[in-house]
Amino acid sequence: MKNEIDQIQLQKLDITRHYKHKSDQVSWLKSERKLLRSEVKSLKDTMNEKGRSRDTEKVTERRSQRQLERERDDQKMKMHLLGFFKA
Repeated sequence: MKNEIDQIQLQKLDITRHYKHKSDQVSWLKSERKLLRSEVKSLKDTMNEKGRSRDTEKVTERRSQRQLERERDDQKMKMHLLGFFKA
């Protein structure tokens, strides 16, 4: 009878250890998943910020180009008017 009780207690201990090990694995996996999600979010945020910066640079470049075109057109108009008045 005592032998059977000892065996049952050993089985219970083995089951408890197995459960604890599985529980530790699940906790570790959850922690890893959380860390990976955080890293992915950080990467996405960085990519989005770079995209916004690139878009801002393009807009600024287009504005500068339009401003230069306006200045060039103004110079052409002035030159044309000066030529018109000299004639």
